[in-house]
Amino acid sequence: MFKLSDTEAKAYSDLRSSKDPKVLKGLEPQSVARLYIQTLIDFDPETQYTLYDTESGIDGWSLQEHLEITRKEGRMSRDVIYNVFVPYSSGEVKINGDEAVIVYGTGSDLHIFKLRKTSENIWKVSFLPIQ
Repeated sequence: MFKLSDTEAKAYSDLRSSKDPKVLKGLEPQSVARLYIQTLIDFDPETQYTLYDTESGIDGWSLQEHLEITRKEGRMSRDVIYNVFVPYSSGEVKINGDEAVIVYGTGSDLHIFKLRKTSENIWKVSFLPIQ
């Protein structure tokens, strides 16, 4: 079963109410990825967008576009969330400068979740994080 740590739950609650990414300061990449997974479970696209790296300008879209996309696509099934995303919550974290990946699986079944560190030293989820 997927459950946030106390620190993650507090950050998630603060982020949901404030939409201020500064509440993420000090969280490690895996914790930010876990918050992202929680937004999928809760179907909270606005908070989910707050977790995206909008600073780098790489492959991004606006909040309005994100809300429209999620409205059209609807809620992701629990099976997809738990089979595709939750394994990243306990994957191996590899950090290289301002980029991090969470890896699980082996060989040809290797899965990667990407994050970037902002200029304010806050880890954020890359747009299209799963590779």
